[in-house]
Amino acid sequence: MYTPGWAGPGTAPEGDLRVLIGNGTSSNSQPNSNSASVIVYRQASLAGVLAASAPRPGPGLMAITPAQFPPGEYPVGMDIWPADATIAPPTLLVATTAGRLLRFDLGTPAAPLAPAYRVFASSLGGGVNKDKAGVRAGVPYAFVTQAVSSGSGRILQFRAPTGSGSNPPIAAVTAAGVNKPDGLAVTQ
Repeated sequence: MYTPGWAGPGTAPEGDLRVLIGNGTSSNSQPNSNSASVIVYRQASLAGVLAASAPRPGPGLMAITPAQFPPGEYPVGMDIWPADATIAPPTLLVATTAGRLLRFDLGTPAAPLAPAYRVFASSLGGGVNKDKAGVRAGVPYAFVTQAVSSGSGRILQFRAPTGSGSNPPIAAVTAAGVNKPDGLAVTQ
C-alpha cells in the first residue's frame, strides 16, 4: 500500500510502502499463532531498488508487531483512514477474522506512537475480508467485503465512529452477483 501524504511512524518520508503480513490459517505445517505484522519499506530504499535493480534486504521498520494484534484475531486487509473528529492524524484501518475493524493510531512523523488500536466496528460476523477507505464530498467512508455463506456475500459501508460504542454499517449491498467478494477499490 503506497500512501502519499502521510509517512506514518518515525520520521519516514512521504511515499512509503506498507505491507500487511498475515497468518490467519492453521495447518500441520503452520500453527494457528498470530505472527501478523505491518512492515514499512521507506521511499528512499524503494527508489534505490528501482534505480539499481538490486533487491532490498528487508523492510525499513515494523510499524505493527505480532504482539500488538489481539490474540486469536488475524488481519485480512488494511487501508489508511483519514483524520477525523476522534483521532487527528490518519490511522491504519485493519479488517480481522474476528469480524471487526480495528483502527491503529500510529501518530504523526513528528510524534510517533507505540501503535495501539481502537475498535472501529465490531460484531460483523465471520467472512470479513478486505477493507477500503475513501472520501466523498469531504466525508470519509469505509467499505468491507464479507463472504456470508456458500456462494453469497455482501459489501458493508461505514461512517467514522462518533465516539465509543457500536458503529454499525450504514449500508449493505447483498444484490445478486455479490458472491464471496474478495476485494474492492474505492475512487476518490
